[in-house]
Amino acid sequence: MYVFVTVVEVTGSARNQSLGDVPGEVTLMELCERVLRCVDQDLPEGSRKYSRHFWFSDQFQPYERRYLRDVGSTVNVTLELRPDFYQVRLPGRDPDQFAIDPELASAIVVDRLMGDGASRCYRLVPSGGQPIEDAHTLYERDLLPFHARLSQQERVVDVKRKPHFVVSALIILALSALMGLILGIAFGHIVNR
Repeated sequence: MYVFVTVVEVTGSARNQSLGDVPGEVTLMELCERVLRCVDQDLPEGSRKYSRHFWFSDQFQPYERRYLRDVGSTVNVTLELRPDFYQVRLPGRDPDQFAIDPELASAIVVDRLMGDGASRCYRLVPSGGQPIEDAHTLYERDLLPFHARLSQQERVVDVKRKPHFVVSALIILALSALMGLILGIAFGHIVNR
C-alpha cells in the first residue's frame, strides 16, 4: 500500500508526509513510530512525546492488534496522525487541555494526571456521564479525542474523588457519634449511682 500521512500539529497546523510503499502487515503503532521519526525534528520540543492516533476517513483508529491492512484495502491510503487532546478538569481547577492516550486504563490516566497512586482515591467521570471503571478506557466508552471536523465542542472529563472515601468518612462519623452516645450513657449511669 502506498501511504500518505497528514501529521496534525498541536497548534492545528498540518504537514503531509509520504511514506511510500508500506506492507499491510505493519502495525499502526509501528507506522506511527515511523512517521514520528520522519517528522521528529520539525515537531515542537514539548509535543514530541504526546499521545497520537491515526484517523482514517474521520474514524479513530485504535492501536491494539491493528494493522495497516485493517484500515484500508485500496492501493493508496491517506491517514491523519492527530494528537489525543482532552479537556480535563482536575479537582478545584478549571478545565485544561491534556494529551491522553484513549487506550490506557482510566486508573493509569488518573495516576499520570495527578501522581502515582491517585487512582485509589480518584476516577474519571465524563461531564454528564457515568464514572469510568479503573480497568476501562476512554476509547471503550466512546470518548474520543477532540476532532474539529467532527465536533464543535470538546467534552470535558472530570477527575473526581471516589465516593467510597466519602462513605467511609460518614461511617466513621456515625460510629464516633454512636460511641460518644454509649460512653455518655455509661458515664451517666456511673455518676447517678
